[in-house]
Amino acid sequence: MTLQHVLKALTEAGLVGTKLIPSSFKPTVSVAAKFSKGGAVDLGNTIAIKDSQDAPLIEVDSEGSKDSSYVICMMDPDAKSRQEPIWAPFAHWVSSTPDLSVKPQLEYMGPAPPPGTGPHRYVLLAYAEANKGATQLTVSKEDRKNFPIEDFVSKNKLELVGANFFYAEDKSKE
Repeated sequence: MTLQHVLKALTEAGLVGTKLIPSSFKPTVSVAAKFSKGGAVDLGNTIAIKDSQDAPLIEVDSEGSKDSSYVICMMDPDAKSRQEPIWAPFAHWVSSTPDLSVKPQLEYMGPAPPPGTGPHRYVLLAYAEANKGATQLTVSKEDRKNFPIEDFVSKNKLELVGANFFYAEDKSKE
């Protein structure tokens, strides 16, 4: 997957020019994610809710920079629904690399879109840390709904460098 392909897929999904991904975004790294049950995240593929309940393995390809550290956020811009995003963006995960085995700043919460609200986009965002792993991220569970992503990025001096996304939907009736 080329970085131009990433930008095109994000744009076509209506994610560029939003709170999550500014219009000026130009990816410089690729973000690979793989769920142990649901497989790889591939720029808009659908992954079953039941197969995405455990945190995915994340790999950020920064072409030659092995010592780079990143903050990884997984957000749902469609919470409660795409037509009524009153909880958006909803934070599902905030962690850091390269060692994602460290305790996440916000524990992983798998997709749980309400029944009948259509497909939700789950966006994995990779941010470069200005402080190379020394960023002191503070996130509380109360911040999940309407996560203040712009303030979080500004306060922690983060730069969006990569993204990937998948869809999940609860097709059951309410």
